[in-house]
Amino acid sequence: MNDREYLYAFLKLSQEEKESLMVSEAERRRTFTAHWPIETIVKANDCAKEGFYYTGVADRVQCAFCGGIVRNWERGDVPKLQHKNFFNYCRMVQSECHMKLLYLEYYRVTYMEY
Repeated sequence: MNDREYLYAFLKLSQEEKESLMVSEAERRRTFTAHWPIETIVKANDCAKEGFYYTGVADRVQCAFCGGIVRNWERGDVPKLQHKNFFNYCRMVQSECHMKLLYLEYYRVTYMEY
């Protein structure tokens, strides 16, 4: 199945089926390969890394974890920041924040306390 056929088949899935499939970053990345119209503005790999998959409509991406949709991307937009700003309740965003806090606490305990 080529990338265009994959996208068309993916778009026919139910929302529940899409979400279960899109937990994989590789699968999210694949949705962008058939026709991501704004690669020069926002990189598809950056979107996939942040939990988004391409919906097949204009420049809309949807998070596989919270269902949030981002669209109307502009030059300079960063998927990670857009995700955090609009959907800070998302478990993907929160888990990243949690990991940063753990790292900072580890650093403080390991290197700053004597």
